Amino acid sequence: MTIAYELVNLTAQPVRIRTDEGAIIEIPPCDPNRVAFVEEATIEMGTLPILHDGQVQHVRLLRYVNGSVRRLPSPQEGRIYIVSQRVREALPDRTDLVTPDLSERAVWFSGQVVYVTSLLGADKTSQHVGVAPIQTEESMVSPLDGIISCE
Repeated sequence: MTIAYELVNLTAQPVRIRTDEGAIIEIPPCDPNRVAFVEEATIEMGTLPILHDGQVQHVRLLRYVNGSVRRLPSPQEGRIYIVSQRVREALPDRTDLVTPDLSERAVWFSGQVVYVTSLLGADKTSQHVGVAPIQTEESMVSPLDGIISCE
C-alpha cells in the first residue's frame, strides 16, 4: 500500500508539478499571512575597495545572518510543506519540508518556471516519507499524489 501525502504550499507563488504519470498539478499558495520565512539580520563587514576607471572606489560589504523561521507549522502526520529553499536549509532536521527543484529538470519559458518535475528534500526526507526506490513504469507510484490543500 502506498501512502499519499497532502501538500501545503507555504510560499508566495503557485507551484506547478508534473507528476511521473504526466499530470500537471498546481498547488496554490496559502494565505499571504502564512508564507514561511527566515528572519535575517544584516551585518556590515566593512568596505571593499574596487578599481574603476583607474580610481579606487568603495562598496559596502554586508552579510546576512539567519534568525528564526517564522510562520511554519509544526510537523503533522501525512502532510508535506512546500517552502522556500532558505526555510528548508535553515531547518535541515525537518523531514516534512520540500522545495521546488528549479534546476535544469524544471521547464522554463521566457524566464518563468512553467512547472517542476521534482521536489528537493533534506537527506532524511526520503526515510521519513517512505519514498520507494525508482521502479519500472508499471509499478511506479509517487508518494506525492495526495490531496492538495491550504488548510
